[in-house]
Amino acid sequence: MKQAVKNQPGDPTLQKMLATAAGEAGERMEAHQALATYYYLNGDLNAAIEQLTIAQRFTGDSFYLKSSLEARIKEIKREVAEEKEN
Repeated sequence: MKQAVKNQPGDPTLQKMLATAAGEAGERMEAHQALATYYYLNGDLNAAIEQLTIAQRFTGDSFYLKSSLEARIKEIKREVAEEKEN
């Protein structure tokens, strides 16, 4: 599944399938991150932010994961703000 997503990262269906598989495997952070990508690709930016925020709860002690999720949240929030301006 991960290889398919790497080959086609812009496919929302694969992101949704990855989210489901990761959730069933108990990989909560990855599940919420994939679900965030799914929502993002479908244009639901607020749901993507919500899922990334949830994913942050499951990063453990990983500064790298926390930082990368926070950076993605900020990036999407900028897009939301730009949409509101236009």
